[in-house]
Amino acid sequence: MNPRRRFLKQAALISTAAVGPFSLARSADNFHRISTEETFGVPEVYDATARILEGQPEGEVGLSLPPRNSKLAEKLFDLGENRLADMDRGRIDKQLLSLWSPGVQVFDPALGTELAALTNGTLADAVRKYPDRFAGLVTVAPQDATAAALEIERGMTRLGLH
Repeated sequence: MNPRRRFLKQAALISTAAVGPFSLARSADNFHRISTEETFGVPEVYDATARILEGQPEGEVGLSLPPRNSKLAEKLFDLGENRLADMDRGRIDKQLLSLWSPGVQVFDPALGTELAALTNGTLADAVRKYPDRFAGLVTVAPQDATAAALEIERGMTRLGLH
């Protein structure tokens, strides 16, 4: 067994011996769960993505969208009470949110930059409203490097995102 695997196995054994198998019901009250890589969407990015996919042969671009009125789309767009209720059911204290894939890098530079700014504004509003529950990662359109750098600066300094 290589050293890395041995270390991981030993760490898992120590961890299991110390706290027992993972169980939401048995977790300590002072243990905070932060879920990372949690996605959200904004209707404008969804609609722009749908326009790109219109007329493409199914499966050709390797991307499909859930129907706009589906439960999945509804959950992606929700940055409020329903998401918080889902987090509570899962005993998640905080989510680190980022825009769902494929993001804004699939658009032309001007549209991608516009949608990134709109996305960051939406996310910043949710983080301000629920600062103890949400943190957010800045969305950028890398196809315009100068605009992306400016959006990172705006997102971090003015919007409070990461």
